Amino acid sequence: MDNSRFVYGRNGSRSYDECPVPVSPETLANTLADLADARGLNVVSQALRTRGVGITLEDYDNWDGGIWTWLITVSLPPRDWAAFSSIEERNTVERELAELANAIVVSDAHDFTVRLSAIAVSASKGVTKSTYPGSKDKFVSITPEELRQILVRPEGLKLDFKREYKLNSQPPAGVDKKKWKIFVDGQWDELIKDVIALTNGNSGTVGQDALLVVGVDDKPDGTGIRPLYDTSHLQITSQQIMAKVNAACDPPIPDILCERVELSGKTILVIKIPFSPHLHETKRQLNVSKGIFNGAGELIDLRPDKTYTAHTAFIRRGEDISPATSAERLVLQREKSSIQETVTTIDEDPEIPEDEPPPISPNGMEDHASDVIRMCEEAYSDEPIRLIEWHLGEDQQINALFRERRRGWYFDFSLSQDRKGTWSKVRKVCPIFLPLLEPDEHLWHELTCSALPEDWYALDEIIRLGIKFQGSQLRWAGQYAIGENVADDAMEKFGVYVPDKKLLPVFLFINKRLGLLLVSYFKHPDGFAKENLLRDGNINECCVTKSLIQAQHDLEEKLQSYPEREIN
Repeated sequence: MDNSRFVYGRNGSRSYDECPVPVSPETLANTLADLADARGLNVVSQALRTRGVGITLEDYDNWDGGIWTWLITVSLPPRDWAAFSSIEERNTVERELAELANAIVVSDAHDFTVRLSAIAVSASKGVTKSTYPGSKDKFVSITPEELRQILVRPEGLKLDFKREYKLNSQPPAGVDKKKWKIFVDGQWDELIKDVIALTNGNSGTVGQDALLVVGVDDKPDGTGIRPLYDTSHLQITSQQIMAKVNAACDPPIPDILCERVELSGKTILVIKIPFSPHLHETKRQLNVSKGIFNGAGELIDLRPDKTYTAHTAFIRRGEDISPATSAERLVLQREKSSIQETVTTIDEDPEIPEDEPPPISPNGMEDHASDVIRMCEEAYSDEPIRLIEWHLGEDQQINALFRERRRGWYFDFSLSQDRKGTWSKVRKVCPIFLPLLEPDEHLWHELTCSALPEDWYALDEIIRLGIKFQGSQLRWAGQYAIGENVADDAMEKFGVYVPDKKLLPVFLFINKRLGLLLVSYFKHPDGFAKENLLRDGNINECCVTKSLIQAQHDLEEKLQSYPEREIN
């Protein structure tokens, strides 16, 4: 069956593969980088030269000889993407890059648009920071170009290619339901085996994440290219894979993330497995089965492939998967245990208080908040979130601010519909929150782990106020920012008193335009944020409160009153 994706026009249809990209990605990236250099956009230039561009065929219109519409994606680190002062500035840069791309390809048959996108950060709900070299506790989105680079690599201890898994619970027409269920169960056991093997890896892979790429042949063809197979029919989620794998795995694998990437008109499923500090084994028997299909793709028979007993620890040896020997188990356990103590875990089941304040919703649409919460959680791999605020933008676009409960990170979420009627979801770390992930993104969790629910509600509002009031900044002030003489230097630089370096770092909300500064001592000896200073530079006033929520209320009152008068 031809799985090519089609774009429909008035004169029939064209395959995406019929029209090659009219310019090489390398040429396009280098030329656009030169323009970015000339404009002084160093972060864009660096991204173009190091990450290249993603080129996706968006549309085909048969009118007047046919026009191919291409989308050029330039992926920036979140901090660089958020550095643009406004959406208008970012749109201006996108238009200039698109004009240059259209100038490079002088043809009425091709039209280019450019999108500057932030590299998305995905959650990791069991294991967070590890201090081993090369560790990753979050994944960034994989661009089509990056996937192409992965496909030229050989399979290895942390990389596996699979043509497909047949996991659809509904049997094809004419296939016996009982026989099909046995076959699908065997396919799930095959997937479980593959995931456990990638998670364990082998000696020398400790600290490395793993990729299972589905929709790709494990053997390149005669030209060295791996054939691709569409997996759009494989409608499985990270949550489903986690549930299936961990029902048969001991200890549970901390996290599994799914991402779908469009490549050459086909949907490729990328399953990402973060490093685990444990050696994993099966806790039940696995029965891997293989189907026998006729020329029409119908299952005519199945046969047992292999059976593995409980307590089997799969590892990878090159491109192959095998049960680990006793000696291999000992080596892997020793390597993993050497860094296990450096891993910080987060509560798997955060409690949701019954008296939690409702989210801020558009007038008359409060009843729809639960639907927005569900959409945010789906976009965040079904992680529990607290919806803080949501509103409707242009063309009924839904925009929301939410907090991920497990780590306490803040995210922007949008749901929009394109001109074809296709809905798309975008989630990214809230730009104003990003400075709090520096210099170590796990500092935020370490300093807020003792926060009470009312403290979190206050932080939620402080983040919201920072977004609402132009010129607001959030940051840490540690000894590097303050200086050696903590008490004197803090007073000189920030106008606040920090008696002891043991209280560092302190949390700062700064709005220089309005002359306001909030300092919160998260490491106060009496407890989380038990002292907060709100300094008003307009009237040279400093108020001290022992409650973060009271400090937040005072800050909000001043923010709302000062924009109405001129600030000297």
